[in-house]
Amino acid sequence: MVILCAGIAFGGDLSTLNAGVAAPARYLFSMSRDGALPPVFSKLHPRHKTPYVAVLFLGVVTLLFVATGSIIYIASLSLFADLFYYIIGFMGAIGLRIKKPQLERPYRAPMLKVGATISILVYIVMTTQLPKDAVITGILWSVVGLFLYYIWNRVKSDKDMSLDFESAVFGQELPETPSEKELERLNREYSLWRNIVGIAFVVSILLYIVPYIF
Repeated sequence: MVILCAGIAFGGDLSTLNAGVAAPARYLFSMSRDGALPPVFSKLHPRHKTPYVAVLFLGVVTLLFVATGSIIYIASLSLFADLFYYIIGFMGAIGLRIKKPQLERPYRAPMLKVGATISILVYIVMTTQLPKDAVITGILWSVVGLFLYYIWNRVKSDKDMSLDFESAVFGQELPETPSEKELERLNREYSLWRNIVGIAFVVSILLYIVPYIF
């Protein structure tokens, strides 16, 4: 059982490694393209069309952090950032659903407000389990980031660089609304994955609890 759990955990780490390496560089790329960061981070490789400057920059920063030997602190700070980003995303989804209920959407997730609210509460509880120094540092960085974003947004407004709502949210025009047949397929896929996640959750809890019972 221990070997099985270790294999599942190791396989999961490998499956998310690519996204963990690629996604942060795309954050810098998108922010640079929007004007929130220097233009150098939005440069693309002439052949591979990847934001190579952002990738190299984050690689150097990561090596410097690893060289300090504070891997637990760095990992905790990274977890705080992940949880914080998800909380912001869920809050944004709820706010968008409330403020723009009639906005044309390619797909409407059912029970979004309930699911997002529960997720926010769960992530807040998870945040409280992190080391205090990582949480404090994460909060300070978040405050600084929000302040800088506020300044950037004011400068952007002064330059009359406002975008229409759909472009600001989606970065491009909305695609056409799916057909009834397509919506049925999406709903079936959603139900399937919801059941899979539910079963996986129950199995995970049982794997954790059963050894303590027997």
